Amino acid sequence: MRRKYIFFWTNSTGYCSETHTFKKECIRPMVFCGSDSLLWVDGRLNMRSINALAREKALKMSGCIGYSIGYLSSHDPKEKKAQSVQKFTRIYK
Repeated sequence: MRRKYIFFWTNSTGYCSETHTFKKECIRPMVFCGSDSLLWVDGRLNMRSINALAREKALKMSGCIGYSIGYLSSHDPKEKKAQSVQKFTRIYK
């Protein structure tokens, strides 16, 4: 069984590579970088508990706009499961 993780999201800087400038139109959600970007989830938790834990942690993080739940490994056709269990969920502070 693969381990589930919570991935925390933030806004990008707004840098546009075409014009080499910063624009608000170019700001997009992206996964945090570094060790703050993910949290391993205990396999005994159900999805409701995982969502509650993710929301609690995301509200405490500075700059966090949401979270998603998934696996670190890529898609395995034999298991018929994709990497993402729950897609990006925006939180409002």
